[in-house]
Amino acid sequence: MSHKALARYYYLGNGDDYAQFSGGFGRGAEFIGNTNVVRDTRNHAFGFEFQKYFTDHWGVNASVGYGDEAGGQV
Repeated sequence: MSHKALARYYYLGNGDDYAQFSGGFGRGAEFIGNTNVVRDTRNHAFGFEFQKYFTDHWGVNASVGYGDEAGGQV
């Protein structure tokens, strides 16, 4: 099961220039190798993205993100 959220702000009122925040978390289970051992997994992630156009054809887009997964045996 996982959950994700995204928020975008169009700071100049057009569809091209925006700042965006995203994040999420989840959990699951997976078999380890060819065994009957199940590993419980948990993960989380977040990110930020910025886009700005200077002309009709040229602009920049920059983004950073972080994600992590942890697990243990059940």
